[in-house]
This record gives sequence, structure tokens and C-alpha cells, in this order.
Amino acid sequence: TEEIYLLNSAYFLIPPKNIASEFLLAILNSSIMHYILHVIAESSGTGTARWINNNVKEFPIQNTKRQDSFREIVRYVEFINYLNKLSIINPHVPNSHLVQLFEEVIDAMVMELYFEEDFRKASIEFIKYAERDFAPIEHLKTEKEKIEVIHQAYQTLRQKDNEIRNNLKLMDIKLADIVMPIKTAK
Repeated sequence: TEEIYLLNSAYFLIPPKNIASEFLLAILNSSIMHYILHVIAESSGTGTARWINNNVKEFPIQNTKRQDSFREIVRYVEFINYLNKLSIINPHVPNSHLVQLFEEVIDAMVMELYFEEDFRKASIEFIKYAERDFAPIEHLKTEKEKIEVIHQAYQTLRQKDNEIRNNLKLMDIKLADIVMPIKTAK
């Protein structure tokens, strides 16, 4: 077994029963939370914000009954990261590119969750299409089956008429006043 040694404080976050851990990962790793953390938190002295209890308690965790689509795409990212370079999802694209694309979709979904009215007015949706385009992999038994499902989701995202793909581009244009300050926060 692998041992872990902690040199400094370690913090644990146990999600409430009604919030899936994958959904919480999507929220906490989003550019919105990165932005909020840099606004409310003190610096560690190295240019990064400190993830301490008082700061994290201030995070506005938006709950939704639509957690499943977040869970599925987070599972895709976790699985691809688990594969690392052992198996390749697409022979023409590195796994890191797929992770980056799926993380971009997750981030857009989180933004839609937090700015629902603005997204609705701009006719930009992600969560609805994610529910349609990202099939579950949790129940699949083999690595090969999971790779096939993830590869199919990637191919769907690449299609010129795919709503998620097109909305990723439109979001930066139609909702620039909301999205760009968050995306460009350091």
C-alpha cells in the first residue's frame, strides 16, 4: 500500500448527503470558485489563495437536482486521468486534450448553474445537452467499454452542429461581461 505523509495541515471536505462528490468536485474546481477564492481569501504569500475553512465556508455551493450530468463528465475526466498514458482514448489526440475539453464543458455547466437567468436570456445551454451527450460509464465493467463511451462523447462534441461545442464559443461572445472576468482572473 502507498503511504501519504502530510507536512502541513490537511483539510478534508465531506459533502452533504444530497450532494454527490463528483458534483462538488465540478463546483470547487470551476473558474467561478477560483475567482471567488481570490476575491475573499488571503494570499499564501506565493501568489496563491489559501484554501482554509473560513474561506471555503463562504463558497456559495449551488445545489441542483441535475447533478447526474456533472457526475458523468467528472467521471470521464477522472477515468482519463487514471488511464494517463497507459491507454489512449483517441489515437490522433492526446488524453490531456480530452481532459481539457471536458473540463471546459464542466466549467461552462457550472457557469450556467450560477448565472442561469443570463444564460437563458442568451439562449445558451450546456446542462441539458450534457445530459443527452454524456452516457454513464460507472456501470461499465471493462476499461475498453469506458474508453468507447468516452471516445463517442468526444466525437459528438467535435461535430460542427453540436450545441455544446457551439455554445462554448457563443458564451464568450454573448456573455462576455460575465464570463471573461471570471475566466481571466489570476
